[in-house]
Amino acid sequence: MLGEVLFSGPPWDMLLHLFEAHVLERRETIGNVCDCVPIPASTAFRWFTALLQANLVCLVDDPLDLNSRHVALSGPGVEIMTKYFTAIAPHSVVA
Repeated sequence: MLGEVLFSGPPWDMLLHLFEAHVLERRETIGNVCDCVPIPASTAFRWFTALLQANLVCLVDDPLDLNSRHVALSGPGVEIMTKYFTAIAPHSVVA
């Protein structure tokens, strides 16, 4: 679904982190997403940028703080992650 590059390592960990945030309706920052992987921040940010360019994540303006943005899975990102977990889960996954 995501190809070998995004389906492992740091980008996969970031997608898992954001999928959990999506399911729990939790807002995430770029810093939190980059901190969830045990690699240097600059490398994590490059992987995050790759996820943005692949349209799997998006930046969302905070309506209460115009200087702040949150990170979320994009529509296609939610769809792919839901399909993945639906395929491997013995019970239904609702996201």
